[in-house]
Amino acid sequence: MPSHTLSHRFSVIRQLGKGTFGKVFLVTDAVSGATRALKRTQKWRKKESREVLCLEIGKESPNLISAEEVFYSYTPSGFMVQNILMENAGYTLHRYVASHLALRQKDQTHNIEASTAISIAKQVCNGLFALHRRAVAHRDLKPENVLIKDYGGQILARICDFGSSKTLTNQGCPSMPYICSRWYRAPELLLGSTNYTVAVDLWSLGCVLAELILLRPLLECEPHNQKHGMQEQKPIRCLGEPFQILKISELLGAPTRVDTESLCTGCPERAKALASSIFKQMVGLAPLPLHDLLLSVIGIEGKPLVDVVCQLLRWNPRERIPVKTILDGHYLD
Repeated sequence: MPSHTLSHRFSVIRQLGKGTFGKVFLVTDAVSGATRALKRTQKWRKKESREVLCLEIGKESPNLISAEEVFYSYTPSGFMVQNILMENAGYTLHRYVASHLALRQKDQTHNIEASTAISIAKQVCNGLFALHRRAVAHRDLKPENVLIKDYGGQILARICDFGSSKTLTNQGCPSMPYICSRWYRAPELLLGSTNYTVAVDLWSLGCVLAELILLRPLLECEPHNQKHGMQEQKPIRCLGEPFQILKISELLGAPTRVDTESLCTGCPERAKALASSIFKQMVGLAPLPLHDLLLSVIGIEGKPLVDVVCQLLRWNPRERIPVKTILDGHYLD
């Protein structure tokens, strides 16, 4: 695609976000006069990026963000930059949840309405299914990567930011485990597995959907008074992956031998040894009654969502309910 002189075409209004590999700006397009989001990422190789390929999949689903245009430009020092022009699709789910948390601080009984939370959950499942049917894992699903647009009370949810996405069909090709924000990272990734599946997204999905209920991260690994329906307990201050595993164990209890074997598939030997050491300390550790705790917050109308969350948050990747099953089984209808 042709290179563009950005300053002639776009006027930057403000920066919308910043990640490890790029920045997103709110811009005015002089060609169309419209306000758009422009993501700029330095490009190291000439072949089309995974993110662009996933944005093409986005054209097949209303619950994935898609690109209006992809083009390339150059910095003054000659480095190539990939530019992705997209619709300015509202605000993030993180911001949406935070706004409801602010309301809860004024009224302890405030929740996102169960019907709204279920609708958002179903839409995120729809978007994720469009990726998973092609064996593509998003690998960084979190509230910051779900966009919300409110059409007079009708909310549209779309998954965005495919910068970490990858097709996981090549069984002989190892994949990097250090992906996904830690509070939403699946336990097999925390243990260093390089041979994982799209089930890593299912774990992240469970964490995101639980956050719709709790209005805070389920597995936030920092000092935090456990409120809003979760029982008071002394939290663990996390300094790395082993402590995040301990945080998960507080919630799910000790993994079984079968769970451990499944989690450690593709892990380096030192990670397996570490896992064995950690899990031995957990023997007999009972899980929290997650279903009852979440239900006590959202109420009986939210039971379908609570049921799905509890079937996603499983130690064993093979036991996490696939999004196709959620959709085909009308779990969220």
